[in-house]
Amino acid sequence: MTIAKIERHGTITAILAYIFLLAVQYYQLLNQDFILLDDPSFIINNPHIQNGLTLEGIKWAFSTNYFDFWHPFVWLSYMMDISLFGFSVTTFKLINAALHFCSCLMLFGLLRKGTDAFWPSLVAGALLLTHPIHVESVAWCTERKDVLFLFFGMASLYVYFYYAANRKITAYVMSLSLFACGLMAKTTLSVLPALMLLLDFWPLGRIDPAALRSRGTRLRMLRDIGLVVLEKVPFLVLAVLTAVIVKLSSVSYALDGVYIGANQHWIANWLFSYVLYVWKIFIPAGLSIFHPLLDLDPTVMAVSGLALLVAGSASALLASVKTPSVAVGWFWFVLGLVPAAGVYTAAGLQASMFERYAYLPAVGLYIAVAFGLWSLLAKRHGQTAFLCVAGSVLLVFSFLSWRQVGYWKNSETLFAHALEQDENNWLALDKLGYIAREEGRISESIRLYGRALAIQPGATDIVSRLALTLFRSGDWDGVRALYRDYLERYPQSVILYNDYGSILMDMGEPEEALALFKKALSMGYQTAIVHHNTAACYYKMGDMKKALEHSRQANELEPNNPQYMYAEAVAHANLGQMNEAKSILFGILLIDPGNEHARQALSAMGAL
Repeated sequence: MTIAKIERHGTITAILAYIFLLAVQYYQLLNQDFILLDDPSFIINNPHIQNGLTLEGIKWAFSTNYFDFWHPFVWLSYMMDISLFGFSVTTFKLINAALHFCSCLMLFGLLRKGTDAFWPSLVAGALLLTHPIHVESVAWCTERKDVLFLFFGMASLYVYFYYAANRKITAYVMSLSLFACGLMAKTTLSVLPALMLLLDFWPLGRIDPAALRSRGTRLRMLRDIGLVVLEKVPFLVLAVLTAVIVKLSSVSYALDGVYIGANQHWIANWLFSYVLYVWKIFIPAGLSIFHPLLDLDPTVMAVSGLALLVAGSASALLASVKTPSVAVGWFWFVLGLVPAAGVYTAAGLQASMFERYAYLPAVGLYIAVAFGLWSLLAKRHGQTAFLCVAGSVLLVFSFLSWRQVGYWKNSETLFAHALEQDENNWLALDKLGYIAREEGRISESIRLYGRALAIQPGATDIVSRLALTLFRSGDWDGVRALYRDYLERYPQSVILYNDYGSILMDMGEPEEALALFKKALSMGYQTAIVHHNTAACYYKMGDMKKALEHSRQANELEPNNPQYMYAEAVAHANLGQMNEAKSILFGILLIDPGNEHARQALSAMGAL
C-alpha cells in the first residue's frame, strides 16, 4: 500500500497502528502485580470499592476525601471495573492502557480535524502513546486518575473542535460536561481553558494576531477575541468550584509531614523541574518511580529554570509566524506544568519531579515536534524524510517503553530498578526493606532501612517500619531504644508517638501505650487512627466507657470505616448495649457484605 493510500484510510490506519504499538509495549501488563506504593491504600485495602458499583459506593465516592483526595470519578471507575470484571490487578492495568490508547487516538483526531495534516497528527498521537515517561501513568493502578483525566480532557477538546467549526450549543455543553468529568478525575485538568485559548490561535485560527495590525480588521478581531475568552468563563467557573471543593474537603494525613522537613525551596525546585521534564522527554534515560530532591544550590536551580522558560518562550514566539504549532506546543507544555507548582512538597513524598506529572504537559512538546519537523522536513525533503525520522524515534521510544513496562512486574523489580538509577533513592531502600522483612530476610531489611534513614533521617514512617522489623526479630530493647532516640531528636513528631504506642500494644503494654496516644492527641493529632488506638488501650484495660468514647470519635472523623465501626460495636456489646451494637454491625455489612467479623458477631448475638 502506498503512502497516499494509507493517508486516505487515515482513521483506520491510526487505529491499527496505535493498537499494534500498544500491544507491543504493554502486553507485559498481563502478568504483573500491584505495587507497595499507594496501591494497598487506594485499592487493595479500600473497603469502599470492593463491592463494585453500588448506591452506597457512589455516595461515598462523591462525599469522601479519602487519603486527602477528592476525585469521585476515579473511585467510580474502580468500582465499575470490579462490577464488570471482578477484582483483578490485570483488569485495572488493562483499563488504564485502554484509556491511554483512546486519549492518543483523540489527540490524533482533533489535530487532523484542525489541520487536515494526517502524518504529523498521527506522529503526535504516537509520541504520546510510545513515550516511556508515560509508562508510570499506565502501569500503576493507582494512577487511574492520570489516564482518566486525560481521556476526559482529550474528549472535551475533541468536541470543542466541533463546536468551533459549527457553533452548536449542544457541542459546547458536551465539551463543558466532559471537562467537569475530567476535573472529578484529577484537578490538574483545570488548566484546560488556557489550552483551549492556545488552540483557538492554532490550529483553529479563531485568534489572528496579524488582524490586530490592520485598522480595518482590528475591531472585529478584538470582538472575536472577547467572544473566545468569554466562552471559557464557564470552564473557569467549574475549575474554581472544583478547587474550592478540594480545598474544603482537604484533611492533612501528615500533621508533621509524612517525611519530616519541608522543602523550603519549592519554587526553585518547581522552576528547575521544567529543565528536568524537557530533558526526560527528549532524552528519556534514568526513568524511575521516584526522583529524590536534588542537592543543588536553589539559586542555580531557579536561574536555570527561568533561563529555559525565557529562552524557550522567546524562540517559540519568534517561530509563531511561520510555525505557530511550535509556539502553541511550547506554551501548552509551560502552562501544563503550572498546576504542579508546590505539589513537590505535598504531604508524603518530596521529589525533584514526578514522571506522571508530564502526562498532560508533554502533549504540547509532541505537537511542537511533530508539526515542527513536518514543516522542516516534509516541505523541503518530502514525506519520506519526515516518516523516516519520526519512525526511527517511535521505534526507539517503543523499545524503551517495553523495557520500562517490564520493571513494573512487581514491587521488587520496580524499586530495585529505581535504586539502580540512584543509589541514594531512600524511597526505594524503604520499599526494598519492607519486601526483605516480609520474606524473612530480617538482617537485610534492617540494613536497607538503616541506609534509608541515613539519607532521610526524618522519615518517621521508615523509623516505624524499622521498629516493626526489630520487634519481629525479638529485639524489643532495640525497638525502645530506636523510638526513644527519635523522640529525643523529633519531640514534635506526633506520628512517632502514635506508632510507638501501637508497637507497645503489641508488646502487651497498654498503659505505656495509652500515655503516648494521649500525648499525640494533646499535640493536636486528632485523627481517627489515634482515637481508634486509644480505644483499643482502654478496651484492654477494661474501661469500656472510655473505649466507646474514643471509638465514636474515630468513626466521626472517618465515617464508614468497617474496622472502626466494629470496634465501636464491640464496645457497645461489652456495655450491654446490644441494639446499638447490632445496628452498627448491620451498617458494616451494608458497606462490606463479606465482612466476616461483623457476620460472626451478629450470629453470636442471634441476629443472623
